[in-house]
Amino acid sequence: MSSVLNNLNLGSATNQVKDLRARAIGQQIVLNRETFTRPLTETALKYWHELLLGYDTTLKVTGDYRQGTSPMRIVSGPEYKQVIHFIAPPANRVAVEMEGFIAYCNSTYPPGIHPVLSAGIAHLYFESIHPFEDGNGRIGRAILEKMLSQQLGTFIPFSISHSIEARRKAYYVALNTSQTTLDITSWLNYFCEVLLEAIDYADSLVDFTLHKQTYFNEFATQLDPHHRKAIDKLFAAGPAGFQGGMSTRKYMYINRVSQATAARALRYLTSIGALTRHGSGRSTHYLLPQST
Repeated sequence: MSSVLNNLNLGSATNQVKDLRARAIGQQIVLNRETFTRPLTETALKYWHELLLGYDTTLKVTGDYRQGTSPMRIVSGPEYKQVIHFIAPPANRVAVEMEGFIAYCNSTYPPGIHPVLSAGIAHLYFESIHPFEDGNGRIGRAILEKMLSQQLGTFIPFSISHSIEARRKAYYVALNTSQTTLDITSWLNYFCEVLLEAIDYADSLVDFTLHKQTYFNEFATQLDPHHRKAIDKLFAAGPAGFQGGMSTRKYMYINRVSQATAARALRYLTSIGALTRHGSGRSTHYLLPQST
């Protein structure tokens, strides 16, 4: 998040992102947002790869398609008992396959095929070619966002990656199933479900953010720094909520205070309506009030 803000010139100069992977992803997200209307090109894809993985010194090739004679295989399990899920085209065919892929992405969609389905097909198409040594998943999702944004006319206000990561195992199952047959129905069903989940999550995130603003408008002047630190932890969990809610023990740990101080603070927060109490005895926990 800090990387995205910095690349939009909204971050603090002192808030430098040390995580190179996070910094790279932030840069790529902003770049995609600023250039999504342009046609997809081989140069752009290779630049994305250099941007996302240029820091990774373990890769043989960055900023270019994979090379060599070794087959690109998608496997799982230990070396002595590996399961081969998919074998991608050899490196010497990648450039030709990518020409066809890029032409598909930039073409007018065939009559009767919804743009959402075309984007889903493009993702499967790209992942099946598997053109780069690493980072194909991240770049494949960026292509998805680019194609959907082009159809929407604005950069999509939701994250496909978030929903895919939430169902990562199902993602690979759907991909593998459709990579071994010409029937890609199961993949497109999965993709449409994930897309709907991404939109629903974005909607809930907007509601959650508005609730957060309303909450602090009401309670900000009644919270001391310790109260605020605990409340911020609850909000940081997002729409899904803070697992198990806030408890006396958690409040003690977050603020490094005694049990008596934590209990007194939670009673106060409950009395002003900043938290709601649930359960009893050892199961007592505190939650943020529901938005209205």
